[in-house]
Amino acid sequence: YQRRVHGEGSAAKKDFTGTENITEKSLGSKYIRAFYWSFVTMTGYNNTNPHTQLETLFSIFVTMVGISLFATIIGTVGSLVTNLDSSALYFRQKMDGINDYMKYKRIPQDLQNEVRNYYTYLWKSGKGLDKNKVLDDLPPYLKNKMSVILNSEIIKKVPLFQQCKDDTEFINEIVKCLKPRVCLPNSFVVRKNEVGNEMFFISRGELNVVSDDDKVVFTLKDGGFFGEIALLYDTKRTASIVARTYCDMFVLTKEDFKKVMKKFPGQSKGIKEIAKERFQTIVDAEKNKEKAEQNDDQGSDKDDDDKENTSVISTPASHG
Repeated sequence: YQRRVHGEGSAAKKDFTGTENITEKSLGSKYIRAFYWSFVTMTGYNNTNPHTQLETLFSIFVTMVGISLFATIIGTVGSLVTNLDSSALYFRQKMDGINDYMKYKRIPQDLQNEVRNYYTYLWKSGKGLDKNKVLDDLPPYLKNKMSVILNSEIIKKVPLFQQCKDDTEFINEIVKCLKPRVCLPNSFVVRKNEVGNEMFFISRGELNVVSDDDKVVFTLKDGGFFGEIALLYDTKRTASIVARTYCDMFVLTKEDFKKVMKKFPGQSKGIKEIAKERFQTIVDAEKNKEKAEQNDDQGSDKDDDDKENTSVISTPASHG
């Protein structure tokens, strides 16, 4: 621009340069005006009025450079934004596929909502990562260290493993067997009278222990556990447990636990003794409960008999 003005000399008119008598300005003023002219021309906001063919070609060249530059900047920024939100894009694409499948199969609307809520919770809590595969890329020794740090403390809290809480190898082996599981609000984790074969560890969330009439007896929270007797005995669940919130849990199956017991026969003996005592406590509690129910039934039957006898005795008197 400065060269163009210098070349034209007194012919450089205000309509094109935007400044009266620009050739008479100081060098600093000329360069400031040149920068301003170039900037606004590249953005397309400069209202220039070229008079000569050279001025016209120069204005076209500057405008083309500006358009190319801005197109490059906008494309780069758009690419960065897309990459930053790539996980969200993947989640939306996955949900679109799931929704199309459920509509095609005519899945009931209530069940569709449960499926959507499940995946939405996974997305919000783990940014769409599959928690079963997050650590798969790590070498085995790092994967084991991560698992132990994340889950060893909750294992040591279990009364069944109290005698082994200082045995690092045993605890590590148990941790390796834990499998993650997510439960939605109001879903049953276990039901009363079903045979259990899993133990549950609560990483995050709350679960309600409910009675037969759906009353909340107790609430299990972060760090809680239940179902440990099912690892050694084929017993029925003594209560139903329902997720109160979204719950992240870890599950230890009976099959995996038996494999660990075979590897550690010394610890196995102590665990079985503790399990036997806890199991006997449960059995005694169930027997006492049954006796109490029988006594209540007998008491109610006796009350009914007394009422009938009273009715029989009082009837003749009323007629007399």
